[in-house]
Amino acid sequence: MVAVSKTGGLRLLASIGAGLVAALLCRPAISQMPMSLEEVARRTPPNFTPLHASQEVIIRGVVSARPFHFPDHTLLALEEVRNGTILYVPGTGREVEFYQPGQDIEITGTVSSDAGMVVVLPAKIRGLGRRQAPAPEEVPVEELLGFSHLGKQVRTEGRINEIGETTAGPFVQVATRRGSYRIFFPHGPGLSGTSLADFKIGDKIGATGVANQYCTTPPYNRWFELLVTDSSQLVRIERSWLISPLAVTGGLLTVLLIGLLL
Repeated sequence: MVAVSKTGGLRLLASIGAGLVAALLCRPAISQMPMSLEEVARRTPPNFTPLHASQEVIIRGVVSARPFHFPDHTLLALEEVRNGTILYVPGTGREVEFYQPGQDIEITGTVSSDAGMVVVLPAKIRGLGRRQAPAPEEVPVEELLGFSHLGKQVRTEGRINEIGETTAGPFVQVATRRGSYRIFFPHGPGLSGTSLADFKIGDKIGATGVANQYCTTPPYNRWFELLVTDSSQLVRIERSWLISPLAVTGGLLTVLLIGLLL
């Protein structure tokens, strides 16, 4: 047995304590993890919630559209390597108000969700310069009823089957073989909403915006939508028929048949 004096014991404890402190200080920080936008968007079944929910991450991307203002929050979309994500900023969104398409930014934030949509809550945004703004990808509307294009700027077409209004803004809805798809024009508090008075049910339209999701109950694999900044991003391709083409054709055949009989 080795005897240790009180003074020596205190020195030993102090040495051990200093070593532990140094070891803790030298450990790499793991709370903020660099992550690709593709990885951020990953989900876990059965409810399709964010796989990395509550994880602090560092992401980078190019702003693809102007901010989308809602009554109580603002969304900012960005893309990188053919993937997209959305930043969620509570309140008026002053932090992202001046970001425009083409700005290259790095974000430190936390992975979360908003009505089913995987989002990042930014704690810090750092500008890195400018790059070419992402061009909208042409996507058939049926393909937007899923996860693969979320957060990306796209252009799609469809025929209107409903026009409506919510407290956050107006919308048009288009029919697809897999169900309806909403094209939404959000606006912030005190701002006038987009007018859709020139559009009618039955019009075939083209729209450019950011693919999003608004699904308030699990499982979060339903209820997708397109966010559009204003009516300039909505164009009429074909007007609705006041009378169905089938009815017109049937009427003409009837007139011809009567003419032949006479």
